[in-house]
Amino acid sequence: MLTASISANGEYIIAGSKDNKAYFFDKDSSTPQWTATLSGEVISSSISADGEYIVAGASDTNVYLFDKDNSTPLWNYATGGSVVSVAISADGEYIAAGSFDDKVYLFRGR
Repeated sequence: MLTASISANGEYIIAGSKDNKAYFFDKDSSTPQWTATLSGEVISSSISADGEYIVAGASDTNVYLFDKDNSTPLWNYATGGSVVSVAISADGEYIAAGSFDDKVYLFRGR
């Protein structure tokens, strides 16, 4: 695993790996609720306070936004370099991402 984040309410976990996968877990199971295959290594992840929204940053230069109920991204955005850091606001409304292109990106989430 390259990255892992837990929701503020402690109910959900997102983990990202070198195998280009993001794994979403409920705290009560060691089996992922879903697995998403991305186009690059999942370098960074963050999850909203209630676990409803998940953001992942990947080496393929993309920022991905997920809803907790689906492994298909709500959207993704290609930056100019590998996405090394992501953060999501507690309510999932705002997302920030830092990329190897020396830029910080701000998105409206949900």
